[in-house]
Amino acid sequence: MVNATDETSSTDGKSLCTKLLMNTIKRDISSMEAAYELTGLPLFHSSHQFQSVSMSGSRVLEKTGNTCTKVTPLDKYLSRPEKEKCSWYKFICNKGKVHVIAGNSTKAVWPFSEEYSRTILLLHWPEWGKLDSIRGTNTWTEVMNTFVESEACPNFIKAAIERAKRNQSDDFVHEQQCEPEEIIVEQPEWVETFRPNNEFMSNDDEYTFDDDSPNHDWGQFS
Repeated sequence: MVNATDETSSTDGKSLCTKLLMNTIKRDISSMEAAYELTGLPLFHSSHQFQSVSMSGSRVLEKTGNTCTKVTPLDKYLSRPEKEKCSWYKFICNKGKVHVIAGNSTKAVWPFSEEYSRTILLLHWPEWGKLDSIRGTNTWTEVMNTFVESEACPNFIKAAIERAKRNQSDDFVHEQQCEPEEIIVEQPEWVETFRPNNEFMSNDDEYTFDDDSPNHDWGQFS
């Protein structure tokens, strides 16, 4: 491409390559960014290390190594030494990394849902090794109702649930107050005449048809 440019052209090979790269990348790259990319230095720095904690069971594939997937925080918790008697939440907090819960929401809801109950119980149930040791034959919601009343439930979880209860109650009262009152307006009698498929009462007994016969008494209506 560079050799294709002739000497008489106002556009040299360097500027032509520059325009081609700019149109391909669709944004400008600064000289500092290019230097960092070429040297392999990170473009950002964080004062804390983050760790993703998946609650859905998803795993990251391993590119190198003897295993197909990378070791997850749950794998490390289940293979912990017997002397470490703690919940999964405390276990990952002791590793010095900021954990990011993914897969399910940890926001408190009321009434309890199965997904929220499962997430909270897996994180804060003290010293578990199998799901049967937490749930047994009950539902996640039933176990959650008992767990909240126990001392093993953290105080910040109880506080979040109380806020969810209060918000649910406030929303219910607000809906009750916002319901419009039914206003009954008395309609005139002639409105019934224009009602679709209206049925009129027959007055045949009170009306006698007369075709102006000689025997008709015209004075009875005077």
